[in-house]
Amino acid sequence: MTSDGYSDEQLRGFGWLLKDLVDTLGPAASAGAVLLSRDGLLKAYAGSFEEVARDNADTLAATASSLYSLGVQFGKGSGLETNGVRRVLVDGHGFFGVVMSAGYGSVLVVRAADTVDSGLVGFEMNRLIQRMAEHLATPDRRSDVPAASQ
Repeated sequence: MTSDGYSDEQLRGFGWLLKDLVDTLGPAASAGAVLLSRDGLLKAYAGSFEEVARDNADTLAATASSLYSLGVQFGKGSGLETNGVRRVLVDGHGFFGVVMSAGYGSVLVVRAADTVDSGLVGFEMNRLIQRMAEHLATPDRRSDVPAASQ
């Protein structure tokens, strides 16, 4: 555990980037951020609220993956020319969430108190993604690996 309350597991990999994003939003944001693969596998997480533990981050990753997939399907059914999903917004009582594409095969989600400027959250998410998209990418799983024999 570090002096600011984050476990070593949270800060491995991209956790430090997410911690920086959450810290930029400030403690009043009560924000949590999760980086995941498009199929919902947790890659990294950070949060300024107590309940951001591994189980909660896994649940948020699965939920964000579902929301992102719904956005993709929603666009496909529109009859309009689309080029993927930029963001999906969830506006709740006391909170909001933003789900964004974060490089090839990756998604970034931030959940915050509704007292925070959602424009600031979107701006900071975009800034992180633009700087780091190449590194945040999740490569395709290999299809040439033989299945385990039964």
